Amino acid sequence: PRLRRKPRVPRPNLARLIDVAALCHLIVDRPNSSAKLVVEATLLELDRHLGWIVDHAATIHGLVIETAKPGIFIAGADLKNIEAESTEQFIALGQRVFDRIADLPMPSVAAIDGACLGGGLELALACDYRIASRRPASKVGLPETKLGILPAWGGSTRLPRLVGLSRALPLILSGKILPAEKHPAIDHVVAREHLGAMAKKLIDRGKPQRPRHRQLFAPIIRWRARRRLLDKTRGNYPAPMRALDVITRGINRSHEESLRLEREAAANLIATPEAKNLIRLFFQVEAAKKSPIDPHEAQIDSVAVIGAGVMGAGIAHCLSSAGLRTRLSDIDPDSVARGLSHIRQLGGDLDRITPSTGELPMRRVDLVIEAAVEDLDVKKKIFADLDARCPEETILATNTSALPIGKIAAATGRPDRVLGLHFFNPVERMQLVELIATPETSPDTLDRTKALVCRLGKVPITVSDSPGFLVNRILMPYL
Repeated sequence: PRLRRKPRVPRPNLARLIDVAALCHLIVDRPNSSAKLVVEATLLELDRHLGWIVDHAATIHGLVIETAKPGIFIAGADLKNIEAESTEQFIALGQRVFDRIADLPMPSVAAIDGACLGGGLELALACDYRIASRRPASKVGLPETKLGILPAWGGSTRLPRLVGLSRALPLILSGKILPAEKHPAIDHVVAREHLGAMAKKLIDRGKPQRPRHRQLFAPIIRWRARRRLLDKTRGNYPAPMRALDVITRGINRSHEESLRLEREAAANLIATPEAKNLIRLFFQVEAAKKSPIDPHEAQIDSVAVIGAGVMGAGIAHCLSSAGLRTRLSDIDPDSVARGLSHIRQLGGDLDRITPSTGELPMRRVDLVIEAAVEDLDVKKKIFADLDARCPEETILATNTSALPIGKIAAATGRPDRVLGLHFFNPVERMQLVELIATPETSPDTLDRTKALVCRLGKVPITVSDSPGFLVNRILMPYL
């Protein structure tokens, strides 16, 4: 007889355990997902666990919500769920479940190790205490307005009441993400190995008595903030305006009324073309950031930048900040001095930068980025010289914004190792980087360079060697 396979039982998104100190640990670990996103199933699981905790409240000293894997606590709600027609029901479910956390009879702690964004921070705000590990990956914020929506699982209600309107408004309206130690909602930042001990210490204190932040001058604050937002957005982005209205009206109303304002605003915003396009753009950016190879296995550790002007210095700063050994070269000593001064002003790590005004030794350079004057003949001479002095495996890239890459590559005997690598000014702020491939550019060259761009925290897009590439091609009709 044919053996029947047992139906697969879906793995849970949360695990629950009780330790010897009678602390209940809820551990977030969404299967088959490196980014722990909140979906409807997660909320329903959390609701069931909270029901069990309430039923056993007499034997539980406190609740700790933590993550199973370092690097990400909770990265927010799954935007695919938010785009669904049942948006308002999904939001209402999250509000109800997070309210259950806030209403628990025992103290609760969110032990954050890694990114805690959007719905993840809203969950943490429902806890009595928030602690975070002292590591670069521990970032905290409510970036919803950047996606055309607003924090609607209690974030627009709880954060202003916790830290005050003056501190909460800029964070929510801008969607700013901060290191954990700089975010006002985080109570303590400790070494990762001390998170458990700090959580127990806070639970032993009991539930905190936090003052309710009311704001008598909310209408005046709303009027002033509205003027500043209009100056900044020109009225093209409705989410910050709607968030401002919800926050300033909700802070002096009941908790339930403020949540209703959140819910209605979010349901209306998600239907706007601005939100739909911003969410679509978010998915496109995330797809662009996926490198075919591990950024740290791209075999690019040493980079030379030719040209120490504004762009060259900015690129060198970006490379050194990512931990790469960087050589900055220019024929003009004053340009090198100005370039180093610019990097110093940006807070760059000069220890990783080797300045030079002569010919750099290129035997151990994995990538050369040329950022010299926009003159085709000059660039051809530079690339012919680099071709003679660099090992065959060294990638040669130009930061040109307009000149044909194919003609520059023709000046070398290795067109398969040549491509365009177009950063935008100012380099430290602009996320997009164009990778311009010629028909001769090898896949290995393209993949390794893309991995490097991802390592820099930038968004790479691959475009063809045609006039204007992509960005300037789009810009021309506007001009």
